[in-house]
Amino acid sequence: MKLKVSDIVQCYEGINKFLDLEMSSDIACRLRVMSDKIKDEYVKYSKAKDELITKYGAKDKNGIMGISPTMERWKEFVDDLEKISEVEVDINVYTIKLTTLLPVKAKGNITVGFYKLIIDDVNTDLVEA
Repeated sequence: MKLKVSDIVQCYEGINKFLDLEMSSDIACRLRVMSDKIKDEYVKYSKAKDELITKYGAKDKNGIMGISPTMERWKEFVDDLEKISEVEVDINVYTIKLTTLLPVKAKGNITVGFYKLIIDDVNTDLVEA
């Protein structure tokens, strides 16, 4: 499956947030496998982002490196981060059926974070416009 780095980041964070919910061990196991499959790409993104923060940011009074919209090189940071985020990666990751996730009691649209990995087998009568 081809995914943009930004999608991988969103899926990884979304799955791990979803794992905080109460669910059966088989669903949790499937989600952990999915998370593990994309973790390497997530870590690569995080390292690249940290390098950009070091390149364009500055240390605060406590010595912690960071960057904010008020800093002089913010635009350069955002531009470079967007370039990284748009890279497509061919990744071997599992998908999960929506019906598998239905028993999990979640408030709101918590699955939105990893929607690219969810197969909607509930609304099969919907067609693309």
